[in-house]
Amino acid sequence: MSAAEDPLDILVVGWYPGADDPVAGRFVADQAAALLATGRVRPSVVSFEPFPLHGDLELRTGAVEAWAEIVREADGDLASAPRGATGPAGVRVARLGTPLGGTRVAARTNAAVHRAATLRAFLGGRPERRPALIHAHVGYPEGAAAAAVAAELGLPLILTEHATYLDRLFADPEIRSAWHAGARTATRIVAVGQVLADRIGREFPDLRDRLVVIPNTVDVDAFRPVGVAERDPDELLWVGYRREVKGMDALLRAFRIARDARPAIRLRLIGRSTTETEEAGWHRLAAELGVADGVAFEPPADRAGVARAMERAALFVHPSRIETMGIVAVEALAAGLPVVAVDSGGVTEVLRPDPMSVGALVSEQAPEPLAAAILATLDRRDGFDPVRLREHVVARYGAAAVAARIVELYDEVLAAAPAASTRPPAGATARPSQASDRPVVLVGFERAALDEKLAAFPRGSLGDVVVATSGGAVAGHPDAERIDDRRTADLAAFLALQGRARGRGPVGLLLAPARWLTRRWRRRGLAGRVLPALTAAVATAVATAVDRAPGSGAPPIVVCLGGIDIVAVEPLRVAGRVVVAPGGARWLADRRAATSTPG
Repeated sequence: MSAAEDPLDILVVGWYPGADDPVAGRFVADQAAALLATGRVRPSVVSFEPFPLHGDLELRTGAVEAWAEIVREADGDLASAPRGATGPAGVRVARLGTPLGGTRVAARTNAAVHRAATLRAFLGGRPERRPALIHAHVGYPEGAAAAAVAAELGLPLILTEHATYLDRLFADPEIRSAWHAGARTATRIVAVGQVLADRIGREFPDLRDRLVVIPNTVDVDAFRPVGVAERDPDELLWVGYRREVKGMDALLRAFRIARDARPAIRLRLIGRSTTETEEAGWHRLAAELGVADGVAFEPPADRAGVARAMERAALFVHPSRIETMGIVAVEALAAGLPVVAVDSGGVTEVLRPDPMSVGALVSEQAPEPLAAAILATLDRRDGFDPVRLREHVVARYGAAAVAARIVELYDEVLAAAPAASTRPPAGATARPSQASDRPVVLVGFERAALDEKLAAFPRGSLGDVVVATSGGAVAGHPDAERIDDRRTADLAAFLALQGRARGRGPVGLLLAPARWLTRRWRRRGLAGRVLPALTAAVATAVATAVDRAPGSGAPPIVVCLGGIDIVAVEPLRVAGRVVVAPGGARWLADRRAATSTPG
């Protein structure tokens, strides 16, 4: 592509940071921003927002069928936001909900099957959305889903693999087969590190000729190299998810050993655990080790917050046992901060060829050698030149350098692709907006899931939406429409009639006809009481939302958090009384951020 031509429309499919988790998928957002900055690529993003299916097979099927139509009908800024809540300006984001759970057509690999159906509904019949190329991140489930749709539409596919959990995926025969089938569709497979490329090549020798190593994009310009005199000489820093696989146990135990030798040192942990139970376990371990007063458990920070922390610390510690690359290690070095790391593959590549010149590399994830490396590196802390540390990573991982390599790859793939792969520019015939400033109703009848969402998102991102749910009062939403206690109990019983249990289909009718008929009649009775009550609650919430925003004229938007919510809302959607958003809480947060943030 010459510089005078229009930019390439590239559809990026993968993880993407949201208002509830600004860290997850940040490397995808960074890469999209870097590609946009080249002026040669116009990226847009599809990021899936999984929601659970509920109840038995009939209920699940109804939700899946309705969802495909909801996504297909979505248009304008209902379909995609001008930007994500935490992503770069100028990159459109379609935050698409996608079912999660087994159905008649989706069993073990349902995560990929449902994503493919959602992407198919989003792209199908919409030439203005059809890109020149699809670039999917992670081979399963996103890559497998994108591969199926790309093949159907005759679009070239590039797959970038980041996952640290390939061994777990490949241990499952069905998922391994789905990963391989998707990867075989890709023209090129990008591994973010050589260790990862070697792992894929060993597993699938037939893919070796399409493997290429290109690291993740790192926004090194967001980090300033700071000299030793401006730093806290006793502060150790760690950033990420507080998980066992990330080395938290070894780190806390190593910190105890190092603190015995150097009592003034402190450990700052920025991030979060995946569950409250896991988080409580790390706090408990710190207390049991007698170092709780020296460990700061801090919540996740945005990039600016992480940069400030890296400008202050004396040493960055990276104790993970496996990493495909290790972006935070690159960021630390860009900030002039030496890194002590465990040999984990990806981070080892970051520190090469001479780890001692930029920190230290420990051969095993064990407290004693990690503590020894921390103490030894602190002792020679004054010998590290922050500018040299930064230079170590800029040329290899800087956004401009990596983006240039990816654009070259796009050019190479498109040059070999059939001429039909050139599509109308994304948004060239975009239809009018459906979203504007309509009132919004958030529907979440599975109460635990609703409470989790409301707690995870910043207050402003979900704001003054009207809520329809079950159970007791909803904090921050005093006018939430709630079904009564009897229907809440019926709902719980209805949802307990789960899935595809053995003997519940035709075989069940033959083997135990009385039990089969009893269950069938019980389901019908519960459905007759529950579903109308849920629909009525949504209708009341819709009326409340309309009263709050008189004069809008257009049907309100309903955001559903789960399969039961979609089934409850379906009669109102079919009647034209509401428009259902194609995503969930992240979709809503993106939309609100886009209308409140310039650019």
